[in-house]
Amino acid sequence: MQLALGTPYTRVGASDGYLASLAAFSERWGVMPGYKGYLLESGCSYGRNRNRIVARAMAAGAEWLLQIDDDIRFPVDLPERMIQGRHDARVILGVVPIEPRTPVNVFLHPEGLAEQPALPVKGKGDELRAIKGFGGAVMLVHLSVYDEMADAMGGGCWYNHEAIERDGALLELEPDLSFARRLMALGITAWARYGLPLTHSKPHEYRFIPQ
Repeated sequence: MQLALGTPYTRVGASDGYLASLAAFSERWGVMPGYKGYLLESGCSYGRNRNRIVARAMAAGAEWLLQIDDDIRFPVDLPERMIQGRHDARVILGVVPIEPRTPVNVFLHPEGLAEQPALPVKGKGDELRAIKGFGGAVMLVHLSVYDEMADAMGGGCWYNHEAIERDGALLELEPDLSFARRLMALGITAWARYGLPLTHSKPHEYRFIPQ
């Protein structure tokens, strides 16, 4: 697996869980010939950071790009778990617990978290579900997707803030939602992977509790 790991760093400091996970991940993947390295981009623009990471992954010759936010604790075998049993999938999101008001980072409506129907907080085991909108806290994308999108757009800006008109008003979309809309326009399905041991650190830690 020709893999690069990237983090669009915009926070004051990475969580302890993320740093511990990154150390373990680097120890395991760093000795693999297909590992293309760790790509960190910092700055106030989240979308610009993502775009720079994509460009660097392309330049490094990666086949897959795994982007993980700096407040996520994740397992070292996360890439294999995400594509397990669905090797034709090219965009896979890890389902992450967010907070009680917005339970998860994946949903059916592409234009805003308030516009759910949302996907269930939990799926069955490690199932995959097709999704339309998402926040890309844990996102594995095959680089061919970015190539196709760049060809269609005439350039390499994959993530950016976008404003669309809805009900006579402008609705602002975050970069990940804008990326999700472009996937739909290209006919590329995004998938949500349930059952991953992911912890999300905000003022409190959110994790799924086994039943």
